[in-house]
Parts: sequence; structure tokens; C-alpha cells
Amino acid sequence: MTSVDVIRLLHFLSLFYMVFGLGGVIVPLYRGYRTADLDRRAQSFEDASAAHQTALVPGTIAAGATGIALAGDLGYNFLTTGWLLTLEGLYLFVLLLCLPLLGTGLRRVQIEALKAAKEGRMTPELEDALQDNVALGFSLIVAFSFVPMVYLPVFRPY
Repeated sequence: MTSVDVIRLLHFLSLFYMVFGLGGVIVPLYRGYRTADLDRRAQSFEDASAAHQTALVPGTIAAGATGIALAGDLGYNFLTTGWLLTLEGLYLFVLLLCLPLLGTGLRRVQIEALKAAKEGRMTPELEDALQDNVALGFSLIVAFSFVPMVYLPVFRPY
């Protein structure tokens, strides 16, 4: 087993963990948006927040680190290989813009859901947070960014 094989295995596992984390965010987040029960809504947003913090963010960071190690071990130039440069840009967009905004939107809706569950009624602040759809929107942007992020290293179009 060569170093490329080891890094490739670690990269695959980190990508799996990243996708696992995204699923762990999207499923309870969607459930929280669709349920009318305030306690279940608060629990759903708490589950999504936990998945964001424990799986999605660490998985994304690990995928980037192992991807850099793999590309370096395979001898790619990070600045002159066009498809790799595009992939790096997409990755940084997800890591530095989408994930923090997803976390912020998720935290806002989670806090408002907890307040509403404590009061036992729907609050105007929770309605406003739910209408924003920030967390759901950015989680879908992350999910759809996987398409070009997989396409680029597989087909290497340029």
C-alpha cells in the first residue's frame, strides 16, 4: 500500500464524513421546518446544529486537508492546474462562506424555536426566522456544490 493509497482512503473517509454531516443537518432541519409541534421543532433544530458542529464542519475541514495532501502527493500544481484551482475556489466558498452562514442561520432558528417551545406558542420571532430560510438555503447550496466538486476531479475538463 503506497502513500497515495493511504491518503486516498483518508480522503474518501473524510468525504463520507462530510456528506454524513450534511445529511445530519438537512434531514432534521427539514423536519423542523415542516412540523407544527414546537417541542419537536426545537429538538429537530438542536439535532441539526449538533450535526453541523460535530460532523459537517470537521468533515469539510478533513476533506480539504486530505484533498490537498492527495493532490500534492500526485504531483499536481495548485496554481496552474485549472480544474484544481476551480475546485479549491469552490471548496473555500463552501468552507468560508456557506458553512458559517448555515451555522448562523441554524443557531438563530434554534434559539427562537427554544423560546417558542418554552412559551408554548408560536412567536413572531420564530415565524420571521422560519421565513428567512437561511439555514435551509445554505444547506442546499452546500449539497448542490457537491456536483461540480465531484465532476472536476473525475473528468478534469481543463
